[in-house]
Amino acid sequence: MSESLSALVEQAIEQAAALHDLDAPRAEVWASDLMAMAAEVVVGPPEALLLHVLDSTPGVQASVVAAAVRAVSQPSPGIAGIAGIAETGATAGAAATGEAGETAESGESGGSGPDVPGWLSSLGTSRCDGAWIFTNRRGVSAVFRFADSSGAGHALAIDLIPGHPEMLGDITVGPSDVVELAEDPDVDLHVEPHDPIPLARRVADAMSVTERPSESLVINGRLIVARLSTLVDHSWVVPVRTVDEVPDLPERNPDDNAFALDVLDRALGQAGSESVPAPEGVAVAADRLRVAARSDGSVAQWLAASRGPVDLDEPDDQVVLAALAASVAPSRMEPLDGDAREAVAILEWADWLGVVLGLVREGEGAAAASSHLVDLINSCPEVTSSIPKSDRQRVEWALEVCGQMWQEIGVSREGQLTEAGIWALPRALRYAWNPDFGD
Repeated sequence: MSESLSALVEQAIEQAAALHDLDAPRAEVWASDLMAMAAEVVVGPPEALLLHVLDSTPGVQASVVAAAVRAVSQPSPGIAGIAGIAETGATAGAAATGEAGETAESGESGGSGPDVPGWLSSLGTSRCDGAWIFTNRRGVSAVFRFADSSGAGHALAIDLIPGHPEMLGDITVGPSDVVELAEDPDVDLHVEPHDPIPLARRVADAMSVTERPSESLVINGRLIVARLSTLVDHSWVVPVRTVDEVPDLPERNPDDNAFALDVLDRALGQAGSESVPAPEGVAVAADRLRVAARSDGSVAQWLAASRGPVDLDEPDDQVVLAALAASVAPSRMEPLDGDAREAVAILEWADWLGVVLGLVREGEGAAAASSHLVDLINSCPEVTSSIPKSDRQRVEWALEVCGQMWQEIGVSREGQLTEAGIWALPRALRYAWNPDFGD
C-alpha cells in the first residue's frame, strides 16, 4: 500500500465520527469524494484496494467507512456486512460501559452501539421517485429525486452542456424539496417533469464523452453511477481528475479586428466612441467588480484574464471595459474556468458584432436573454453569416457564460440592458479589438 493511500485511509477513519451527524445519502456523497481522491493515488480503479485496506483495519469506524464506500461502488452494501458492523458496534459499546451482557441503544434506522450510525442499514437503498428538466437563462439541468428506506430524500441536479455531443457540467446534491422550490413563480426556472429512464440514459451518454470533467462531477461521479445505474444498464465510465491543460487563445487575425472595428464605426458612429461620458451606472459596475476581485467572486476571472490585467485602481470606465472586453477576447486563458474557456472559443467576432449592434439599436431596456442575442446575430444586416439551428443552443450557452457578469455588475437588470450596458458594450468591443483603445 502506498504511503499516500495509507494517509488517505487514516484521515477517512478520523472523519468517520462526523458521519454520525449525516444521513445515508450524505454519507454516500462523502464516500464518492473519498474514492475520487483514492483514484489519484493508486494505479487503476481504487475500489478493490481501498476496500481491502479498510477491511483489514480493525475498528468500527473503518467498517463504517467501508460500508459507505461499498454503497457507491456496488449495487448494495450487503445485509451481512451491515449486520456484522452492528454486532461489532454493540460489543464495543458494551465493553465501553463495562456491561458485557448488554448492548447500547440502537440507532434510529438499524444501527447498534454508540459507534454505529443509525442510518447504516439505509446505505445503498436510495431509489428515484421522479425526474425533471430545469431550464433557465444559463442552460438545462437534469434533476432526479431520490428517497431511501429510512425516508431520507435528496435531489441530484446535473448540468447539461449543449453541443455535439452533449456533455456534463457541474453537479449539485441538494434537498429533495428543490423541485417544489423551483416551481415558485418568483424563481426564474422552467420546470418540466420527465421520464427518468431516458433522462438517465441521456446523462450516461453525456458522461461517457465528457472530456474535461468539472470538479463537482469528479467528486460525485460514483454517486451518479450508483444512483442512475438503478434506472439504466450502461457501460459507465467514472470521470477522473484531469491535468488542467490550458488551451491556446483563439487565434485572431489582425485584419479581422480592423474590419470589425470599421464595421462598428460605420454602424454606430459617436454612439460607441470614447468622447461620450460614462453614465453613473458605470461607477457602480466598477465598484462591484472591485468587490468581486477582492473576494475572488465568480466574475473576477474576467478581470484576471483582461489586458494587462487591469489595475483595479484604474478609472471606473477602464475597469468595466477591461472585464467586458476579456469576455470577448481574453488576453490569457489561465484565469478562466472550463466553461469560460469553452465559451470564448465558440464565439466569433461576427457574433459579438451582431449582439452589440442589435442591443445598441434597441437601446436601454433591450432584452439580454441569450436566445434574443442569437436572434440579433441572425438579423444583423452587417453580419452576413447566421447561426444554424443545429448550433443555436450551444451559442446561446456560450453567450450566457460570457455574459454572466452583466447582471452582477449592473450592465443588465432583470434581464434587460441598462444605460450603463448600452454605453459599455460597444466600447468593450473597441477595447478588445484595438490594443490602443483607452491608452
